[in-house]
Amino acid sequence: HIISQSSNIGTVRINEKLGPRRQQDFLTRAGLMERVKIELAGSSAPILPERFDDLYSATVSYGHGIAVSPMSFLAAFSTFANGGERVQPTLIMNNRDRPAPVRVMSALTAEMVNVMMREAVVTGTGKNAEVAGYRVAGKTGTAEKPILGGYDDDHNVTSFAAVFPYDRPQYALIVTLDDPKAGSGAGATAAYNAAPAAGRMIERVAPLLGLAPRFEDIRPAGAALRSGREKRSSL
Repeated sequence: HIISQSSNIGTVRINEKLGPRRQQDFLTRAGLMERVKIELAGSSAPILPERFDDLYSATVSYGHGIAVSPMSFLAAFSTFANGGERVQPTLIMNNRDRPAPVRVMSALTAEMVNVMMREAVVTGTGKNAEVAGYRVAGKTGTAEKPILGGYDDDHNVTSFAAVFPYDRPQYALIVTLDDPKAGSGAGATAAYNAAPAAGRMIERVAPLLGLAPRFEDIRPAGAALRSGREKRSSL
């Protein structure tokens, strides 16, 4: 439930077992500690803490403490759908000069995280991103906006990162909203704005991308680990 219900306490507890060094090593392998390389100039460098002590490491575990560009985040996020390998982003179709994928984690670990993110959409904070027939997997993110000396409790940056279709991923996207306003009867967290925005985008663009909806697979997400998964293509 830590992922599906977006528990900050849960991620901190896990991070306490891993420690700052292992966390920093993982972020480096995922490409989040450097500027993403792409065919356009002007990509942003990440904003990193001066030191990775226990306090900073704890804040990083639930999405504070560092800041990366959407492209950089999406490249790392797609690792879960690519069998644990990070693929270099490119704007060129069939780019023969793209570097070889980099192993970030085992295929089994990536598979387990992908299942958790599917559960986040089926039963958790990402429910508003679900699109019938396209089996979205994803994760919400809500962060208080940084201000001088701390964070602003009343203003958020929200996001929802997704891959689809979950069991045969071909596309990934991220929606980020700066200081969204709470709607009538809804909160200002990602579950109520970034997630439904991502769902509506997928609903509109998936048919344009030639993805036909599939309704025959009604298994719970966890069944995928027990029964095997279809071959994946690199995003």
